[in-house]
Amino acid sequence: KNAYYKTDSNYTQLETLPNIDINIKCGNSLISRFSLEADLRVALNRNNCSVETYRNAVQTYRNAENREQKRAMNKLIDNIKSNFKTTLGLSDPNKTKLRQLEGEVYNLQNQTLLLEESEDEKKIRGQRINQLNNEINKLKVEIEEIENGKIYENAFEWRFEFPEVLNDDGVFVGFDVVIGNPPYIRAEELGDLKIYLKNKFSTFVTAGDIFYYFYELSYSILVNQGKFCFINNTYDKTTAGKTLRDFVIKNFTIEKYLDMTSVVVFDEATTYPIIFMASKSDNINESFDFLKVNKTIYNDKKNIFNAEYFSRISHQSLLADVWHFRNDFEHELLSRLNQNKRIIDIFGKCYRGILTGLNEAFIINQEISNDQELKPVFDGKDIKKWFTPSTSKWMIIFASKSTQLNFGKLTEEDALQKMKKQYANIFNHLLNFQKKAKKRYDKGEYWWELRNCTYYHLFPQPKIIFPNLQNSNKFCFDESGTYLNAPAVFLPISVKEKYLLGILNSQVIWYFLRNICVVRSGGYIEVKPQYFEQIPIPKISHCDQDILTQLVDQILNAKKSDPNADTTTLETEIDQMVYQLYNLTAEEIEIIESSSG
Repeated sequence: KNAYYKTDSNYTQLETLPNIDINIKCGNSLISRFSLEADLRVALNRNNCSVETYRNAVQTYRNAENREQKRAMNKLIDNIKSNFKTTLGLSDPNKTKLRQLEGEVYNLQNQTLLLEESEDEKKIRGQRINQLNNEINKLKVEIEEIENGKIYENAFEWRFEFPEVLNDDGVFVGFDVVIGNPPYIRAEELGDLKIYLKNKFSTFVTAGDIFYYFYELSYSILVNQGKFCFINNTYDKTTAGKTLRDFVIKNFTIEKYLDMTSVVVFDEATTYPIIFMASKSDNINESFDFLKVNKTIYNDKKNIFNAEYFSRISHQSLLADVWHFRNDFEHELLSRLNQNKRIIDIFGKCYRGILTGLNEAFIINQEISNDQELKPVFDGKDIKKWFTPSTSKWMIIFASKSTQLNFGKLTEEDALQKMKKQYANIFNHLLNFQKKAKKRYDKGEYWWELRNCTYYHLFPQPKIIFPNLQNSNKFCFDESGTYLNAPAVFLPISVKEKYLLGILNSQVIWYFLRNICVVRSGGYIEVKPQYFEQIPIPKISHCDQDILTQLVDQILNAKKSDPNADTTTLETEIDQMVYQLYNLTAEEIEIIESSSG
């Protein structure tokens, strides 16, 4: 449609729309042949054209009254853009170098000499010509690969497409506003584009998300104090996101940050994004509005515009390695919690489950033999809060170098024959996966062996187990000797230390973990060992340990009898006791309990 009915005419008069199709551009905006800093004045002078002429052509196109005028302006605009590309192409550094090398060869081949050359001089001149010709051939190939390369098929030239953002000398001034929803493409899917991105963008990291580069591009094309707003995946605590966090703090002043990782924004996609709004400025002395959008807020979208739900966060608080969005009161609360000893200092380190490298081969759903190499195993998704019923899965564990210990040093074929004879049922299964098992990185000396693990002996001991992804506390006590599949984690403890389970499943610890762990899809947090080991544990008297242990035992007994048993009253009692152990105030308890909404 090219017209609409005007409201003030009671929808009886038409108003013609401008030809805005010229504003719709298509291309890969991350890829450009020509720098934003390249001098356009040469191109303008050579073609007897000015930026004003270009702007006027675009404006005339928008307001063209007929198809002929529109076509004429479109032809003029295409000619101007084509001339820009041709002229700027001549100033390409590679082409400039090529012309210099070709000129040097011409001079060497056609030089006039007053005295006849000696044989040695002819030889040296010939060698130099050959050397230059080799350089020329290499450079021609490089230029041809660049110009014909698929990577430039949809290259986007910002200055050619938007004359409105150039000054009268053709210098790129920039846009006032950039708004975007960058594509969701995993780093491993970028292919050859990664080489280009690595050379062009300072925010490049091998495991980085493609939206990192749109942030940097937006900075490049914005005017000073220009506004920037994106919706994209969170990067506040990820290792790969460190380069982008540093770039943002250095170059942008954040104005609003909406964390929507705990709600489903797009039904058709499994992304859980943030909305990030900032200006091109490096004023880190300001504070900004932050909103953690939970389901209650999101159910009534008007809440997102209600200032009462927002917290003011200082830019200065984001100067650490990871970003924590806390107001002063929350910052003080976490500081007080961290005054206690860490769990690793009291109970020792935790351990990751076993990494098979090929779960379909080494984890099975039936007990196919009585061999001791077959162990009951939990996946992270099997683990329940407090107590997990018996498993119906088994892991095949041939430890690294165990074959050699049993049979001595043998060729793989000889070792395989002996293993097939001794473990017939297991190998009837494993042989179906021989090719895949050989290709995996995580393996032992032979393809049926698992990678080296120094703590197999800890799995049969009493332990606290937990999945690495959690949307609420899911710490469980296990004394059944069940093994764990990575990336689930466990902490060996003695039975008398069972009270620790009550603390870990409390609201205090859930609040703490949500503040330090990386958030994944659906509001899940990734409780990696390095985060778990930071958990602060208060001093607990023997009397309080006994009380907590009794409460934990009551919950475990209830869950053993009925996995769906309602233990809310007992859990609330534990929460209240844990608040006292950490000496929390009523205000601090309110912060913790309200944050779980």
